[in-house]
Amino acid sequence: MINSKFLLLIISLIFINSAYAQQDSSTTKSDIYEVELISGKIYIGPITNDDGREIEMMTRNMGKMIIPKTQIENISKTNENSQSFKEFNAGIYVGWLVFPGASFLWGKTYQSNKRIFEWQAGVALPTTVTGKLTLAHGKLDKYSGISIRVWPPTIGPQFKINRLTLSAEVGPDIDNGVMGILTVGFRR
Repeated sequence: MINSKFLLLIISLIFINSAYAQQDSSTTKSDIYEVELISGKIYIGPITNDDGREIEMMTRNMGKMIIPKTQIENISKTNENSQSFKEFNAGIYVGWLVFPGASFLWGKTYQSNKRIFEWQAGVALPTTVTGKLTLAHGKLDKYSGISIRVWPPTIGPQFKINRLTLSAEVGPDIDNGVMGILTVGFRR
């Protein structure tokens, strides 16, 4: 009986995922720029204002920045943006038994327009190692998509809102049944 409830939860999350992605697609596209300073520092983000003397931009790491044009070596538009991360996850395995789990992952998220590709791999308990790939729609800090976990083999929706990630995945269990993994993650 727990498997049918879990499958109903997964189906509900997939419908929520679709609605979330459609809602996000109505936002306007911001061009992403790479600003290289004379000092060699590079900042990436959308330019929100340019008055001829200085630019204002929003960066992932530094937030809103105002940079005098006299300090800028080069400004180039980029269609792709990426972000490396470390993530701690706490979760629960639901299958032939219910078992808590945790993982520490390293990964990278790539954004091209509103398309997201992400990989992550790391150490986990109780499986020792884990890894997954995600295809999504959104932005680096807010997306929804589908993840395929390499080990243990599962598939399901994944959501990211700022530093928080949520996933619910299903896959084959050792007793030829269905198992699920629910996780909550925090990224740095």
